[in-house]
Amino acid sequence: MSDTPYHRVHPLTPALKTWSVLFALAVFATTTFSDYTVELIRRLVSSDRGETLQAAGIITCILFVFVFASLLWWRAISYSVTDTEVTYRWGLFDKKVRSARLDRTQAIDVYQPFHARLFGLASVRIETAGGHNSRVEICYLRRSVAYRLKEQLLGKEEQGTLLVPPIPVHRTLLSSFLSIPALFTIVTTAATVAADISVAALIPLFFATVPPIWRTIDGSYQFTARRVGNTVTVSYGLANLQRKVLDMDRTHAVIVRRPALWRPFNWWRVRVSVAGYGEGTQGMTVLPVGDRKTAMMLVDLLMGVEVDPLNIPENMRYRSPRQARWVSPLDWRKQACELSEHFGVEYRGRVGRRVAVAHRRHIQEIGMRIGPIQRLVGVATVQMHLVHGPVTMTGRDLALDDAHTLLAELQR
Repeated sequence: MSDTPYHRVHPLTPALKTWSVLFALAVFATTTFSDYTVELIRRLVSSDRGETLQAAGIITCILFVFVFASLLWWRAISYSVTDTEVTYRWGLFDKKVRSARLDRTQAIDVYQPFHARLFGLASVRIETAGGHNSRVEICYLRRSVAYRLKEQLLGKEEQGTLLVPPIPVHRTLLSSFLSIPALFTIVTTAATVAADISVAALIPLFFATVPPIWRTIDGSYQFTARRVGNTVTVSYGLANLQRKVLDMDRTHAVIVRRPALWRPFNWWRVRVSVAGYGEGTQGMTVLPVGDRKTAMMLVDLLMGVEVDPLNIPENMRYRSPRQARWVSPLDWRKQACELSEHFGVEYRGRVGRRVAVAHRRHIQEIGMRIGPIQRLVGVATVQMHLVHGPVTMTGRDLALDDAHTLLAELQR
């Protein structure tokens, strides 16, 4: 390992890592010390040579300290690649090392946040099957270097088969505004304007609802998906360009969902749960907004199971009985699940529809929940716990005999 060569990241990395802090400090200094700032600018443009040299000297000293500190920080960051692992080292005073074994790699992403994109830089994210905080992120590299590193880790990328063509911009925008946060923002804004209330009252609302809308737009803008060998490569992004690679053999579960407001357009979203992938519950999206045929094709490709999210098969064994209408008055006719030798499948929803498919071997824990109303009407819910991600699976509001039978079948 000592003979392994270490590579440097781009020299702008320290500045880009702290850009938000630097921007906040600049705004704070400009607003808090506005009189001194104005005076400093006046000296710079003054005809008095002495004052100009004094102001320029202050700025030069500040820049020198910043550049010197950045250089020390930059020299403390390095990475190495071997046939078995990727190692990332950082830390000026508190030295840290993080490694990712290539045989446990779940996905490799090339990520270009907006501020790094301005300088033609990108980061490489290696997701491993290690649970929380298992990501190794090498940032920042020149974009060409980042793609070469990804190819080195995955092998030379071929053109592949196009699975999802570029999503039209109008569909991205319309689907983003057909969401609960967007609808709530529009209705509240209209009510505020009609009631002649100060617009300042809407600022907390915008901070709460605008980021989810923006993430939806950024996450589906010019989205494409290709199959390359046994992997699925997706690329997308308006401000933050991202390119992700998913090994299909690492897929634990898939969820196909149509939000209620998308029903008139019959648009669907497909997300995948992968062990250790990311730190949130979003998992990996392989179709942000698309038609039903494409969604069904992706589920068949990733899981090897044909499902139709609009039609529950007649032979599904575990269904909510009639008495479940007291617990789920809208959905009880559309709630069903089934176990095969290798898979678990769950259907749910009348207005907003969803179907979840999971490998049976990846069901980690099982349990049964009987709420107060469920106890009165004689139904129970069987919970099947999966890896942390967007896919959840239950046998909702089943007759007690069916719930116990399903639980026993899962235990076997």
